[in-house]
Amino acid sequence: MQASLQKKARAATNMAPDLKVRFLSGMSYVACTVNVVITAGAAGRGCVTVSAMSAMSVVSVDGVGPTLLVCMHHKSAAAVRIAANGPFCINVLRDDPSHVSDTFAGSLASKVADEFNCADWQDCAGGAPA
Repeated sequence: MQASLQKKARAATNMAPDLKVRFLSGMSYVACTVNVVITAGAAGRGCVTVSAMSAMSVVSVDGVGPTLLVCMHHKSAAAVRIAANGPFCINVLRDDPSHVSDTFAGSLASKVADEFNCADWQDCAGGAPA
């Protein structure tokens, strides 16, 4: 198994130069952020506010595509839906839409009928809202 992982790691060094530059440029703006990780699909919509998100620079810059590390409890409703749906979007928030992060952190969820009404969402290519 270790040899298989090493083989995959060696093979995963073909990120397109343009994607690599755009990824590094985008990550240069992520110093201390609050993010909402969101999914939609057959398992339903799910979202969670996280502050633990970082670029896995050794993996992500030399890999096939950008790689980010997001930490959440594996049994949370959002994590279960993300695992079932597949596609998800990490929305990096500015400081002014704190109501969005508050909603998905649970502080406002009980006060609204549909927590996804807190913002205008557009579906990404994979179907996850951004």
